[in-house]
Amino acid sequence: AVATVSIFAALLGYDIGVLSGALLPLSRDLRFNSLEQEVAVGCLNFVSAAGALSAGMFYQQAGAVRCVRLAVVLYALGMLVLATALSFGQVFAGRVVCGLGVGLGFAICPAYIAEISPPAWRGVLVSCFEISINLGLCSGYLANLALMDLADSPRWRGLMLLPLLPTAVVALALVPRLPESPRWLLMRDGNEHEPGPEAEAAAREVLVRTCGEEAAGPALAEIKHVLAHQRMLLKMEKQKE
Repeated sequence: AVATVSIFAALLGYDIGVLSGALLPLSRDLRFNSLEQEVAVGCLNFVSAAGALSAGMFYQQAGAVRCVRLAVVLYALGMLVLATALSFGQVFAGRVVCGLGVGLGFAICPAYIAEISPPAWRGVLVSCFEISINLGLCSGYLANLALMDLADSPRWRGLMLLPLLPTAVVALALVPRLPESPRWLLMRDGNEHEPGPEAEAAAREVLVRTCGEEAAGPALAEIKHVLAHQRMLLKMEKQKE
């Protein structure tokens, strides 16, 4: 599970790094002015913020795995729109769609790794996500270097198409195997309700799979304690109102 999410993190990093070299041939091919270049590059940051801010709502409703799947699909769709773009409007649309996936992935994936990891390894495994982002950045620079001798149009379009194959593998082969977050399984009936025996059994099964039999019990108790504290705080706030 951590490996799957880390591969996706590398793809997110690739998207950030690849445009540094793709912008010039893209601008020459589609005849962008300086303002259009600035918008094409900078819009990703603003849209990513919107994707990250909406991540909590999606997580509450759908769970971590569906959020990861949505982020992967948005990323792939955005890169495909970019690779086939013939105008600034299409490039902008591709960057917007891709940015939503990037923001959603950056917000959900580290939290998901933390929720399925053994407490003793949690920091190390979450760091794998951050390291993978930097590896993805480097791969974007290397891809630019590898395609630098091509003509403008096949060069930048090829750079946008390169991550689609690994993205398809992640979406179709790896994401369906991801275990759901045990924390979400325990709270999917709402923050105000205690988890039922079925939810607790499902969460324990995930923790046994990801943490091992010995660590599953303490990890489950920790999650239940945190959720109980959150329910208590919610009740106190309602009493004040």
